Amino acid sequence: MFPEGDGDSALVMTFPIGNSACGCTDLEACNFDAAVINDDGSCAYAGIYACDGETCTNDSDNDGICDELEVPGCNDAAALNYVDAASDDDGSCLFLGCMDADAENYDPTANVGGFCSYPAEGCTDTGAANYDADALTNDGSCIYPGCTDETALNYDPAANYDSGCILPMEGCTDPMAENYNSLANTNDGSCEYTPPCPGDLNGDGTININDLLDFFQIYGQTCPE
Repeated sequence: MFPEGDGDSALVMTFPIGNSACGCTDLEACNFDAAVINDDGSCAYAGIYACDGETCTNDSDNDGICDELEVPGCNDAAALNYVDAASDDDGSCLFLGCMDADAENYDPTANVGGFCSYPAEGCTDTGAANYDADALTNDGSCIYPGCTDETALNYDPAANYDSGCILPMEGCTDPMAENYNSLANTNDGSCEYTPPCPGDLNGDGTININDLLDFFQIYGQTCPE
């Protein structure tokens, strides 16, 4: 400015550009400035991250990944549905395996049914008729042949399969007897024998007049039937 109209009396005046009293006046804002009088709309607030720009505002599992940025899914690399980008395991993992507790390869962690293998079953008793050398588990199928009739001569209490019984047949079992029965297996005391000395009726070891007298005494009698 030139008050006197010439350059010798120049007056220099300086005006600040902008207003130093303007800024963010919101106490909740990250850039709140207590020295500011006038709010100019420049307030910045915490969002996903806190005011430091690094700390998560919400991190419920404390894994360093903000809740808003978590990727739900299966994060177990051994699962069928593994998701490499998943940061928050949501319990959806699928594990293939045998779910039958009776199987050889039962997998208690499996939740998707897979192939199951079972021990070979059969008769494991070497004394049985149907012994199976390949069987690992006895299934109760062992067969023991024998006579199952308690009244038979060859009854076998250990038998569970009747292979034939010999039933008692009474008669004379002595081949030296006159009435020997080759089919009989039980002697009933009925054997009859020819006297060693035919004609010795009184059994004194000799044949003489006494035997003849005995004969006459019984001669003509009727024999009982």
